[in-house]
Amino acid sequence: MSEHINAVALSLLKDHIESDKTFIFEVSSNYSMRPFLRVGDQIVTSKLVLKDLSLGDLVICKLSSHLYIHRFLYRYGPFFITKGDNLPYIDMPLLSERLIGKAIAVRRCGKEMHLDNIVWRITNHILGAVSMLEAYTVKILRFIKRTLISP
Repeated sequence: MSEHINAVALSLLKDHIESDKTFIFEVSSNYSMRPFLRVGDQIVTSKLVLKDLSLGDLVICKLSSHLYIHRFLYRYGPFFITKGDNLPYIDMPLLSERLIGKAIAVRRCGKEMHLDNIVWRITNHILGAVSMLEAYTVKILRFIKRTLISP
């Protein structure tokens, strides 16, 4: 029953966002996106236009019954690759139906950071590039450890 309720709630949420309305999420755990996002931050989310996604954009994703916000890195065929800033690895590839919306602003302590202005677009692009570099560096180091160091 709760699976059905979650599916209905998610469908309503997606319909709301896709009708060009915004939705506000509150960050309840900041581990994966620390230090960029903090517990209590409010994320203003809008409709996601897949063709307009750019390296470093913050996207709201659905995995099982949880929603999370991670950075978009790149598209690989039908799959979208995302990663949390504080995680050493990329997420499982996602199909477009798992992407719920795009963050357009972050509210913290009464202030609002608009992620679509040029300063934040450049900052997020750089953070996305660094995040991707980190993930591939970890992958290379694991390969080296496996092949050269471990018997």
